[in-house]
Amino acid sequence: MRGCGMMTAPPQLFCHPNTYLLTSFPQYPLFPKLPTQGTISNMSAASPNSSAPSTTLAASSTSSFAFPREYNFPPFFSHQDNSTTYHAQCQKWTSLILSYCRACRIWKLALVDAIETELFWNKTIGKRLSINDARDVVDFMRKDGRAEWIGKGGSDGGERSVAWIWWRTPEEWAGAIADWVRLATSDEDERGADVGLG
Repeated sequence: MRGCGMMTAPPQLFCHPNTYLLTSFPQYPLFPKLPTQGTISNMSAASPNSSAPSTTLAASSTSSFAFPREYNFPPFFSHQDNSTTYHAQCQKWTSLILSYCRACRIWKLALVDAIETELFWNKTIGKRLSINDARDVVDFMRKDGRAEWIGKGGSDGGERSVAWIWWRTPEEWAGAIADWVRLATSDEDERGADVGLG
């Protein structure tokens, strides 16, 4: 098992801007409380089981993340020439990146920094994904609606170095929010009925 580590970045680096609108409501367990102030050093000292999201990603690990078995297979880190094999490889990388980002609560991925972490570098077998292959994987994720390049990395073909990672699509978030609202209102209705207000 390995963990979610840290890379040097400003606190907002891994948080989607819209999530800040939701962090001021601590009574909503669906939306984690994000750090609003502090330095990287005191935020990274949070316990691995803490509900605060990781704002950093590093090679040293303190929390546990179970990598899939493909992670220990050296060809997983090399570009595959066969198109069917390459497509399957991109699907496996997509699954790994989404799982890792979800476990570590990472929303924004800077490839230049992330390429040096355990996500893309398996030091046990001495293999790492190249920056160009990592960009290709994020492009694959973008086509599937699971990532979005930030800045010039969009459709104009500019530098692709930082991307939003959508470990839940907007539709999945909408469903989760709708379920939460349904649950919250049904709980409120039940409490109102208990005290004779319903």
